[in-house]
Formats: sequence, C-alpha cells, structure tokens
Amino acid sequence: MIPLRNFKLKEIKDLINFPQGVEYLVTTEDTLNYPGRFCSFYRQNYFLTIVEHRKVKFKDKPEYLSLYQFDAPIEILPWFVDKFDFFLKPASQGGLPSGNIATDKELVGGYKYNRSRHSKQSILISGSYMFQGGFLDTWKTLANKYENGTL
Repeated sequence: MIPLRNFKLKEIKDLINFPQGVEYLVTTEDTLNYPGRFCSFYRQNYFLTIVEHRKVKFKDKPEYLSLYQFDAPIEILPWFVDKFDFFLKPASQGGLPSGNIATDKELVGGYKYNRSRHSKQSILISGSYMFQGGFLDTWKTLANKYENGTL
C-alpha cells in the first residue's frame, strides 16, 4: 500500500508558478455552462489535484482569481471510470438494483479524505460539462495514462 497518510499535499494558489513537486497535467473549460470556468488537473506524487478556477469581478471591486482545490489519491482516476460505468448500467446488466442510488462506502487507495486539510473533499460538475463538455473524456484519458504507466 502507498504511504498516503505521510504525504503532505500542497495548496495551489498560482496556476503558473505552482509549488515544487506539483506536475501540471491538463486544463478543461466549461464552455457550455460557464465560459471562463476551468478545471486544471495536477499530480502531486500519489495524488490527483483538481483546481477549479475562474476570474471574478464584482461591481466596484478589483478582479480576482477564485480557486477551489480537490485532492484525492491518484487511483481515483480508473476507480471513478469503473464506478461511473457501473452506475450507468441498468440492473439487468449488473448495475444498481432499481430504487438504489448508492453503494456501500468505499475507500480509494485506502484514503477517505484529505487529512492535510482536515476536511472532506468534493467537486461539482454539471451533467452537460461531464458528458458534452469534455470533463469525462479528459478524466478517461488521464485514467488510461495512469493505468498504462504514462501519467
């Protein structure tokens, strides 16, 4: 098992000059719903980091960069693809039984949440961004690279 508990995740506050040990992977934009809202993917050793970012401007206030960071074990890449495919299957093909919307809790890489921030992690993605906007395709590409050892 990978020693995840001893790894300190770094917070990404600058999208160009990120901390040492953080590897940039790819950026996608939600052009269908929120043009100018991006998700950038990074690798931090045994972890995947996704930073949702956009420029925000309120009336009579200076523009600023809004950042939200999600971290999970890198094994989440193929795990999510497998689970997502399972949720899309009808019960007759081995998917969830009718009326169920969840399975038992599972650990990904033996890890429940981001211990360095002491908070649970989540990320919200619209259905159109997921399916038509390229988010899921990007995720699957990264999962394939991870499984092939090229990530």
